[in-house]
Amino acid sequence: MVWGRRMAHVVSTERQHVRTVDFARGICAVGVCAYHLLYYEQIANLDRVSFYAVYAFFVISGFALYITYRDRLGVAGEMRTYFIRRFLRIAPLFYTACVAQFLLSPQSVDGWLKAALNFLLVFGAANPGATSLVTGGWSIGIEMVFYVTLPVILALAGGRLGVLAILCGLSLLAQIVFINQLHLTGRFDWALYTQPVAFFGYFVAGCLLGEVFLRRPDLKGSMLTVPLALACALPFVIISVATTVDLLVGWVGFILTLATVGLVVAVAFMPEPKAMLRPVAIWLGRMSYPIYLIHPLAYMVTLKLLPSGGSAAQIATTLIITVVASELVNRYIERPAIGLGKRARFAT
Repeated sequence: MVWGRRMAHVVSTERQHVRTVDFARGICAVGVCAYHLLYYEQIANLDRVSFYAVYAFFVISGFALYITYRDRLGVAGEMRTYFIRRFLRIAPLFYTACVAQFLLSPQSVDGWLKAALNFLLVFGAANPGATSLVTGGWSIGIEMVFYVTLPVILALAGGRLGVLAILCGLSLLAQIVFINQLHLTGRFDWALYTQPVAFFGYFVAGCLLGEVFLRRPDLKGSMLTVPLALACALPFVIISVATTVDLLVGWVGFILTLATVGLVVAVAFMPEPKAMLRPVAIWLGRMSYPIYLIHPLAYMVTLKLLPSGGSAAQIATTLIITVVASELVNRYIERPAIGLGKRARFAT
């Protein structure tokens, strides 16, 4: 009976997204967009928002994939469907962004090897911070690596909470050691830092959260989630650092890492949005990926349209282009691709 109830919940979760998590994904994308525009225009530097919003993506990804696929990747047919769906979810928009990047700035594609790594979607294992063709694309490359590791995590854990907790602890420990050791050796640069090991703990933490979510759906809607979210957001407001790297290493990095995971935990168990908030959450979730990839391209277009425009005009124009372009690519590229993936049914 317990197994049957759990399976029913998993099937229901695939049909109905956790909208609070969709909302959080959209807010993270907007946060990264705000960081870039304010940084480009030299108005403010919101590094902590940019860094940890992307890291929250990894936690959310682990959570969403785990609750969808935990009991499904048992045979070869299901595994094939999983990879087809993941490819169709990521590749069409990413390829579109790469082509747009080339059209706007041909010199940014500085070699066939780099282009091949991107279009084969394997650059996540080849210094993604240095080889991605598009701004923010490094995280997409790392996400592809995580997609490959999910079946391994599921096989090792077998739905056992204790095993997942150990995997999560070890992954976070490896992540923290890697980042701090890189800093101590004086070799902390973007290309060396942006490796899958530096973020794998976030993904596995999302998987652990997914297992808890499946076991305790009764916790959804708990009023404790609001104070938990506020407590986890507080370090991002009050912590002061001397350099950008200080946000990632030492006790500050450790605290902000836990706070990021804690925020996603709180969001996952918050009450589902209702009334007018529900369509907003759905729209933000749907727009999160295109907003994330398109806004740097929109800024490049804005600079060509308004080469001597003021910051307000450039930011406003970039936002308009981003929203319009995101709607168009979601409607005419993403949704058809996702629909094609849904028709690739799991083996029975």
